[in-house]
Amino acid sequence: MQGFFDFTFNKESDVATNISKLQNVVHRLKALNQDISDEMVIAKILSILPEYYRHFVSAWESTMDKEKNAAKLDCETAVRREQT
Repeated sequence: MQGFFDFTFNKESDVATNISKLQNVVHRLKALNQDISDEMVIAKILSILPEYYRHFVSAWESTMDKEKNAAKLDCETAVRREQT
């Protein structure tokens, strides 16, 4: 679990690569039967996004809870990447 909590944004890589690396950490931990919820993954992704994503983070936080999940967050950050 420490790898998950210690994960930070690598400024030498783009957002997609950072999220992919974080997802790899999550998959490895889940394979070891570690309990990592979607909420934990979402919170971690939002916390590592660069400053220029702050408007996206605000929009995401105003989304209704029942519409939030890690897969949707990944898709929406991908769309945002293409817009910048």
